[in-house]
Amino acid sequence: LLNGFSRITRNEWFVAEFVIFLGIITSPKYLV
Repeated sequence: LLNGFSRITRNEWFVAEFVIFLGIITSPKYLV
């Protein structure tokens, strides 16, 4: 597990969380 996570850099984690964050904001549930 450590080797797998070590492949993911902090920048990639930031991008992943940012994309999920945008997905939540643009979710139809929040637009209604």
